Amino acid sequence: MTLNRTIAPSLKPLYLPTLSNPKEVLLGVLSMSKDQIDVFRLDIVFPKGGSGNSLYPKSAVLCAEMLLSGTKELSAQELNEQLDYYGSYVSISTSYYKTLFTVYGLNKYFKEIVELVNKAINHSNFPQDELDTIIHQKVAGLKIQQQKTNYQSKVLMNKLWFGETTVLGHETKEEDYENITKEKLEEEYQQNFQEFFALISSGGNQENQALLLKSLFSNKLVSPTSFDAKEIDFQKIIPSKDNEVSPIANSIQSSFCARVEVPSRNTEDYATLSMLNLIFGGYFGSRLMKNIREEKGWTYGVSSQIKNYKSNAFIEISGDIKADTEEKVKIEIGKEIARLKTELVSEEELETAKNYYLGNLQSAFDNFLSLGERHISLLETENSLEWYNGFAKSIHAIQSEELRSCANNYLDFESLVYTWSGPKQ
Repeated sequence: MTLNRTIAPSLKPLYLPTLSNPKEVLLGVLSMSKDQIDVFRLDIVFPKGGSGNSLYPKSAVLCAEMLLSGTKELSAQELNEQLDYYGSYVSISTSYYKTLFTVYGLNKYFKEIVELVNKAINHSNFPQDELDTIIHQKVAGLKIQQQKTNYQSKVLMNKLWFGETTVLGHETKEEDYENITKEKLEEEYQQNFQEFFALISSGGNQENQALLLKSLFSNKLVSPTSFDAKEIDFQKIIPSKDNEVSPIANSIQSSFCARVEVPSRNTEDYATLSMLNLIFGGYFGSRLMKNIREEKGWTYGVSSQIKNYKSNAFIEISGDIKADTEEKVKIEIGKEIARLKTELVSEEELETAKNYYLGNLQSAFDNFLSLGERHISLLETENSLEWYNGFAKSIHAIQSEELRSCANNYLDFESLVYTWSGPKQ
């Protein structure tokens, strides 16, 4: 059978596994199960441990990373060597709403691995030498980032969008890391890392696994109801005719960032807005890519994406571009917005976009171990995995007229905030 790549596959319903709604095994412990898998993923979520609750700039990030830096009994090397011995892998990430401590391992070593995790989380002692090493690494990494145009264009945008005095609008300085002491980390730990909930994704005996977690962490487990980070208020920005610029000496390229406010995930227009964004700049076949990359040759890649917070969202358009094309790129963005507001998207373009979007969405559920992370992210905006079923049905039903109406409602070029960084003028 020969595959004809000029014919798009037919749209099929999104398939969500029957395990899509996690069950609460015990207070503070959720579970997802799947037969015949020998591995587990354990997500430990600190709902107060996000940067939005950080007591000092970067204290939440450093506190999270220091959880594997050693205890009174085990050095960082000994702790990590023992985790490696059982074939486990740990990743730690901090976002605005939470810190996520994720552990992968074999079901047969669940007890041994979790007991090591208990030592790391319950008995961290934040050794000074490890803190000095991490701070040195962070400062060195920051210096490298500060010389990148895409980093500077986002920093400038966040200052405008959120305000310089907010967590998200604050520009990271070297002293933010250097001012963190062992005492400040211990304060952050006591204030924001004493409560968490857990989600087990495995094919093992989850009731026994949950009981073990309960016995080790009974004083820290909380129900996964909400996240405690302060909610975000957008700044009331009045776009200037003069774009905000952050020059970098000796740069050979520019980078731009543009944003416009849109409805959040919990509104009825969100599916239509998501499809509109996809066609606008959300994938390789998007209009911005065809215009600015394929036709103009000004970039290797340009994209737009919707960024969601609990009650706020925005479309962000960004890319690395040729120097001296910054104003031209902004004009082309305006042209594509105008087309979406006046012309109907063709049936062929809409069908291709739907196929891409739903196929991509389905692939996100093919990996069982990724479901937990998706569920946790949805909790931030007070949704569950079942949200995707209704979302997929809405995507199927979208018509071209709805896309044009949505563009007229939300894609306001006059409200677009535009920043760029590039060669020093």
